[in-house]
Amino acid sequence: MQLARAEGGRLQAEAPVDLVPIVRMLAADMTRDEADRIDLVLPAAGIPASIDPDAFAILARNLIENALRHGNQSAPVEVSLSPTGLLRVVNAGPAVPADRLRRITRPF
Repeated sequence: MQLARAEGGRLQAEAPVDLVPIVRMLAADMTRDEADRIDLVLPAAGIPASIDPDAFAILARNLIENALRHGNQSAPVEVSLSPTGLLRVVNAGPAVPADRLRRITRPF
């Protein structure tokens, strides 16, 4: 359903939402089972964005879950949100080979 919304261009929120509490909440929720696996770096000020908050939360959760699942289990996952709104999720896992990356980025 989110893919259909994205393709239809309906991922914008009616009013800007702050992304910082969304990322903070996701990291707190996910560290209950993965204690000390997430290094969270957030700006002090809020980051307003026009993205639908549910869609952003789904995207961020998927990225963080994949990083935790497929990265080095003994290394932390770095989750950061820049003051410009750039979300980065970095793990110590191997890079996805180029041929597989092309395949997994296509819609089903």
